[in-house]
Amino acid sequence: MEPSTDNVGVTGYQIFRSTTAGVLGPVVGTSATASYSDTGLTSGTTYYYAIKAIDAAGNTSWRTDLKPGTAQ
Repeated sequence: MEPSTDNVGVTGYQIFRSTTAGVLGPVVGTSATASYSDTGLTSGTTYYYAIKAIDAAGNTSWRTDLKPGTAQ
């Protein structure tokens, strides 16, 4: 993922996860960088992720589209 930019400064990201295509799941983590490692997943299960950037003023961006990933 490419890091977000903002006029106030991006301070982190919210990571959303779901096991259902097209459904935004709950926030499962945050990251101060454009990198995140998810743990505790079931091997062979497809998970769908979306991300929102958070700036220094507490504003959040629009979320990304849901992207699939399969646990190894």
